[in-house]
Amino acid sequence: MGDTTIKTMLGRARRVYNTDSVVTGATITPPAPVRAKETTPPLADGCIDTGGMDAASTCNGLKLLFYGTDTADQTFIARAYGWELAGVTELMWIPFPLFAWTGILGTRAGIAGGIVGTPYFFADTLSITLGNAGVGGEVVSPADNSIAHAIFDIKGARFVSLSLARNSSSVSLNALYSRI
Repeated sequence: MGDTTIKTMLGRARRVYNTDSVVTGATITPPAPVRAKETTPPLADGCIDTGGMDAASTCNGLKLLFYGTDTADQTFIARAYGWELAGVTELMWIPFPLFAWTGILGTRAGIAGGIVGTPYFFADTLSITLGNAGVGGEVVSPADNSIAHAIFDIKGARFVSLSLARNSSSVSLNALYSRI
């Protein structure tokens, strides 16, 4: 038998949004299909390129670490959508729901000069509200002011968008993502 090589994508965590999300509300409106070119992301901000090590592949999943401003114990909701490219000559991106979470910010703050600065607090509590826990995703939710994270299968999506909304008075939200 020949050798089998399994490649894993390694990379630094990046911000999902270039500018923090400031949407308020208890629900998130799903995105609508959009017409686009094959290599153009369907959304300008909040859209993660899941491209793999070559042009025809994607990563297997994503890891998210949520954070926001204001104070600890602020609540939020988050929803991830996969984007499927459809068509041959008239291309369009079609969104489909992947996972959703509710979260609570803890007291663990970022650091001065870091990608997550000192006015931000990481989520320490996460719950899956849409998706199959233990099958296509999981959360590590210590609820003790340690940093919580979510891991989920992207189901072959070429792009993944993340929608965030504040349930309480947190001023802004964002997340770090890593491809896995």
